[in-house]
Amino acid sequence: MKKYTFNMLGFILGLFILNLIFIIILKDSIYTREYEAVKLGYKTYLLSDSHGLPLEDSLENVGIFNFAAGSDSYYDIYRKVSFLIKNTDVERIIISVEDHTLSEQRANSNNLDRSLYYADQEDFNSIYEFITKKYIINNLPLLSSKRRYFIKHCLQFKFSPPQKGYILKDWSKLPLHKKKEMCTNRYNVQFQNRKKSNSLVSSLKDIINICKVNNIEIIGIKFPLSRDYIATIGNKNFGADSLFYENNIKVLDLKDLYLRNDNYFSDEDHLNIIGGKIFSEFLVNLLK
Repeated sequence: MKKYTFNMLGFILGLFILNLIFIIILKDSIYTREYEAVKLGYKTYLLSDSHGLPLEDSLENVGIFNFAAGSDSYYDIYRKVSFLIKNTDVERIIISVEDHTLSEQRANSNNLDRSLYYADQEDFNSIYEFITKKYIINNLPLLSSKRRYFIKHCLQFKFSPPQKGYILKDWSKLPLHKKKEMCTNRYNVQFQNRKKSNSLVSSLKDIINICKVNNIEIIGIKFPLSRDYIATIGNKNFGADSLFYENNIKVLDLKDLYLRNDNYFSDEDHLNIIGGKIFSEFLVNLLK
């Protein structure tokens, strides 16, 4: 019995130490470091998933903070908006309303573990749920498949860093058959056999309501897509923009802005760094 108890205590201690190591790895990784890097004091904030990332910090000189993050869903964006309202004098929110952002795929691929950083007790049904999710489960990366995935990549990057001399991704350099293959794969991920997520619809409505209550202007935006991907998805749309139109909210539909500029894209539906910079300048002039 003593041997069993000793072994069990050793096993628990080992898990504790391993979990602690993982926490340290994640704490210093891009996974959490960049997600938690918000600047307060701006009047306008841009919130979106990875489509907003190529704009980098090019909007800051005109008073717009890019608060985008890869895989952000409306669950996560609601937490961010609530955080901004409580911590700074925000006047305008620019929010992505892409054709796919109300899909089950975006509901399942989100940042609920990371956006807990911006959540507080009011965002939960009870103090027990708040403490459990934000401070207990969130500090047990061994229980999170997504965090284990990022730990793996953090370790790979540490021991086998990418080569220097990163080459700018250019969608226009790919052969047509490769473009079609990538467009089809992306369509299957975002739209094929997918349904609208009722929970994301609810979260988007919550974002609209909390902005109305706090007199915050909302502007919807649809980022540029490549002509090949626009042709692939056709009129498929889960209707985030329609919800904005129903509430008399302006939507900047810019997805066909660069149909003749494949060199502005890194893949079928994301701008590259050059495209992001050019689009930033266009967006600033449009907002003026």
